[in-house]
Formats: sequence, structure tokens, C-alpha cells
Amino acid sequence: MEGKDEETIEAVLEENSIEDVLREYRMVSPAITTTGARSVMKRLCAAAELDIPTPLEGPGYLQLHGARRGIGDIFYRMDHGTAQDLMRHQRLETTKDHYSHIDATGGAKRASEILDQSEE
Repeated sequence: MEGKDEETIEAVLEENSIEDVLREYRMVSPAITTTGARSVMKRLCAAAELDIPTPLEGPGYLQLHGARRGIGDIFYRMDHGTAQDLMRHQRLETTKDHYSHIDATGGAKRASEILDQSEE
């Protein structure tokens, strides 16, 4: 909105969604920074009144990498290849390394079931 005064810009933004304004003026919104994303997470956690257990020196809000790991965990349980693609790992081995605890838990469960069946 080059060349427009602040009052005009505010009026346009009040009447239109930010997406419409960006599209109409062929503008690209800036990418969110890590600091910006942390700020959003802090605000959302506070608004939701989440009781988040953290270390004494911890941040007290859901951390970005924790969210990534959590969603990666879900993807990996559904399909290893999908997890690799969505988590943007170059190699499936990287994905398997990050989520090996799931494979270990599944293996232990299967072994326990087999041992239970052998006792019958």
C-alpha cells in the first residue's frame, strides 16, 4: 500500500480481511519468525489457561519443537513414509531415529503377546 497514509491504510484494513488486502495489493506477508511463533504459543497457552509442567527454569508454555515432535509422533504411528515426507526428513532412517521409541514400544508389545500365547 505504498503511497497511502496511515489513516487510509487503517480504513482499508477495517473494511477488508488481511488476506483480501494482501491479494489486492499483490503483497506477500512476511514469514513468521521463531520469536513470533513463540509469542503466539505463549499467548495461546495463556488464553487456554493450560497448566504446563515445565522444569523450574522452563518457559511455561508449549514449545515449538515439542509441537513438531508430537505431530511427527502421530504421523509416524500412521505411516513411516508419510511422517518422513511431512517432517521433511531427507532419509527414512532419520525419521526412524527420531521416533525409534515408538518402534521399541510396539516391538515390546508384540513380544509380550507372543510370550503370552506360548504359555497357553
